[in-house]
Formats: sequence, C-alpha cells, structure tokens
Amino acid sequence: MKQFVKNNLDLLTHSLILIFIVYLCSGIGLYSDDWAMLSQLKGQSAKEVFLPDMSKIHVLVLAMPSYYIDVLQYYFLDTKLFFYDFLKIFFIFISYFVVYIFFKQYFEKWQAICISLFFILFFTHDSINYWQITLPTLVVPALAMYAHHLINNNKSIKGFLTSFIGSFMGFSSPPYFLGLSIVFLLKKEYNKFFIFIVPQFIYIIYYFIIVYIFHFTQGRINANLSIESLLKQFLLQLCTAIDTFFGPSMLLKMIYSLSSLSFSSVLIALFAIFMFYRFISLTNKSSHVQSMNVYILCGIVAVVFFSFAMFAVTGFYPQITFNLGNRVTIYGSLLLSFLIVTFLMRTRLFATIVFAIFIFTTLGISDHWKSWNKTQQSVIHNISVNPELAALDANTTLFVSGSQYSKYGPLSHIEFFSESFVVSSVFKHALGDKYTYKTSTLNHRFVYENGQLMDKKYGDKLQISDTVLVYDSEKNRLFRLKADELNAYISSLPPDNRHWLQLLDKDNPLLKFAVYLMPRLQYAL
Repeated sequence: MKQFVKNNLDLLTHSLILIFIVYLCSGIGLYSDDWAMLSQLKGQSAKEVFLPDMSKIHVLVLAMPSYYIDVLQYYFLDTKLFFYDFLKIFFIFISYFVVYIFFKQYFEKWQAICISLFFILFFTHDSINYWQITLPTLVVPALAMYAHHLINNNKSIKGFLTSFIGSFMGFSSPPYFLGLSIVFLLKKEYNKFFIFIVPQFIYIIYYFIIVYIFHFTQGRINANLSIESLLKQFLLQLCTAIDTFFGPSMLLKMIYSLSSLSFSSVLIALFAIFMFYRFISLTNKSSHVQSMNVYILCGIVAVVFFSFAMFAVTGFYPQITFNLGNRVTIYGSLLLSFLIVTFLMRTRLFATIVFAIFIFTTLGISDHWKSWNKTQQSVIHNISVNPELAALDANTTLFVSGSQYSKYGPLSHIEFFSESFVVSSVFKHALGDKYTYKTSTLNHRFVYENGQLMDKKYGDKLQISDTVLVYDSEKNRLFRLKADELNAYISSLPPDNRHWLQLLDKDNPLLKFAVYLMPRLQYAL
C-alpha cells in the first residue's frame, strides 16, 4: 500500500485537492451582481446576448472574453444553483492546476502545490472564489502563468496565443503580464520577454481606443488624476495592504472565519492536516527546502507593484479583507503565498502548522458563505410568497431594509440588499410579472432632509411624500412610516461596519488619515 501511494502520489494529491474544492464550493449560491445579470438577461434574445450593443455593456467591452464567460453562465443556467457550483469547482481547480504547472518549474512539488493552493484559495480574496461573476478573475493569472510556462519552454506560438487570450480576458491582466515579464528580463531572455509582453501592449492600446470611443472612465481611470492624487492613492494601497495581509484585518478575518466552522468542516480539516503531514514526510526527507528563486520573487513583487499602480490610477479600490471588494487583494495574496511557503514552511512541523491555519480558515470562510446563501434563499422565498408584496401598485416606491450584509462579528462582509440594483433584481426574480413597482435599499447611507431622501454614498436624492412604504426583509414585514420618522428608523438599523476602523471613535487619527487618503469614504462614518 505504501509503495502504491508513493508511485501515485501526484494523482492522489491532486484528487484530494479536487475533492476539497468540491466540498468548499457546494451550496455557495449567487450574490450581488449575479442577480443583476440574471435580471438583465431575462427576456433577451440570443442575438442581444451574444452580439450586444457595446455602448450598453459599458466597461465589459474592455473584457470581452470575461463577458462571454459570464453571460453564457447566466443565460443558460438561469437559477440552477447546482450548475453554478459545478462551474466554481471547475474554474478553481483548473486555475490551481495551471498555476501549479508554472511553479513546478522552479520549486519542489510540495512547494509548488502549496504556493498554488494558497494563492488560489487565499482567505483575503474569498469573493473571487465564491462570487460567480468574478470567476474569470482566476483565469487571468492562470493564463498569464501558463503563457509564461510555454514561452519559457520554447513553445513560442502557443505561448503568444495564450498571452493574447489572457491579456484580453480583462482589465485585471496588466499587473500579471507586466510583472512576470520581469523574469525574462532578469534572465536576459529578451526574445521570450517580447513574445510574452507584446499581447499585453496590444491590449493596453485597445483599452485606450475603447475608452476614447465610448467616452467612459468611471471606476477605471480617475478623471482628476494628478501627481499628488496618484501618490496619495499609492500610499493608500500600501497602507491598506499592510493592514490586509499583516494587520488587524487579517487577524479579524482569521478569527471570525474559525468561529464559522461547522463540525463536518473540522473533521475534514483534521483529515487534511494529517494527510499533509504524511505528504511532507514522503516527499521531503531533507529538512532543507529548495532555495527561493530570486527571479520569480522579483517578478511577483513587480506584479504587486503594478497592481498598486493600477488601482492608484483608478482611485476607487483600496486593499480590503471584508466585502466583495476584497477581490483586489488577489495580487498581494500571490506574493504572500510565495513568502509563506518559502520562508515559514522550512520544516515539517512549521509547514504543518501553517497548513493547519490555512485549512481551518479556508473551511470556515466556505461555511460562512454557505450559511449566508441559506439566509438569502430564505429571504427570497419570503418575498415570493408574500401576498402584500405581490399586490403593490405599479406607482409604488418600496424601501427595503435588513439583509444588507452577512456578519463576521461586528463587521459586515457579503453584500445582499446593500445596493438598490440588487434589491430590484431579487424582487424581479422572486415575484416575476407581479413585480411592477420601484424598489430601493434603505440603510445608514441615507438621510432624510427637506422632503428628500439622500444617498450619501452616491449623492442621489429622491423626493418622497409624507409617508413611505418599508419592507423589513429580516422580519418579512411590510409597513408604512411617516417621513419625519425616517431618520430615527434608519438610526435603529444595525450598523454596516465594513472595516474595523469604523469601530473606532470618529476623532481617531487613523480614521482621519484614511478619509484624507480617500475622501469619498466620509459617507461611511
């Protein structure tokens, strides 16, 4: 038996990882923009979906392969949640395996497996793994690394084509291709460098041509960009990254993830840790781990640098651990995964401790998403069978409170009814043709002043009458509220703390410094 395990260790290891991913992704469900995409595709013809009006899909025209991956899912699968989970499993495992192929060139097999697995499943960017619409974000680094692997092994044509597809997969691609190209430069392999990087330059040119044609920059390039604002935003990226990967945010995410663990997940974690311990003993008899590849380290550091620069240009995406916006941390998680494996996992004991922390945290996060999916499904069911909601007049504006975010202790994490477009999409899904009225979320971003309800985040103002209709989605209760009672009602709602800084006193210098670097965060205080 032992000999069989040794002879088939690679196959057994990857099979167990696949089973682990199946467990992580089963019962995850749909979130936020997923519901909006489903709503938008309802009633559209195949021509409208596959030959879209480019001006209507807005920034998605900058990432057409990702657009088609997404619309194919929603158009054909509708709300068949099982098949979405299957796609999550497929994307995550394939991405892991391709990244493993890249790192296997430079490290021992167990190191390559750990770096790849940590990177793909790293707990800071759980939105990428479990939020359906962001799955293509995993494909981009996988394609970049596979193109690098092909070109490194003198398969230039295949490598160029893979680099081209990966570059055009979306606006998340530049940091990977620009950063990893440094490896070829340091090795003075200039032909390979140009084969790898030219498709990315073509994409960047395409990007600016499309921006010029469609005249959109919101959310991608700061229209008021200056040297001062760029430096402030880069500093913001650096400070928030330190907090995300080494500070309180990282610690809180780990602690609250462990508190979400189910009994079955604990058993699976213990089994995985035991197998890992045995795996290390079979493949790493020496206590000395292969020395770190300096070229690869420089390339990965460059990936993170270019990602900070990219987000600094937009001015919209700080590094955060909580909320669906944590997808931006995928670049930093590549570097941290690399450093953890090469620096901390030098002996079997330390390697096992690190792996145990990773496995418990990963399983706890998965359990949290599964639990929130059940909550969402319960809320959607309540809406679908509520006769009062089905009977509302078409001229009604309904304000929906509750079910804003999942909760990690005092911190808000996975969005649900926090944005009005999600509320309207979910109501449309739940009520079908009976949904004829307008809906808006209602939370601490809103304030009632002079007959208007203002959204402090977006600056939108809505004129309202003397009374408003409110639906408490957590209590499944529909009621009328006097306009002059709105502010008191909003104050009674649970706070939506999306970062631990919001738990501090408003005069705290850290909080003031964060608002100085990103003034638009003032609405959240």
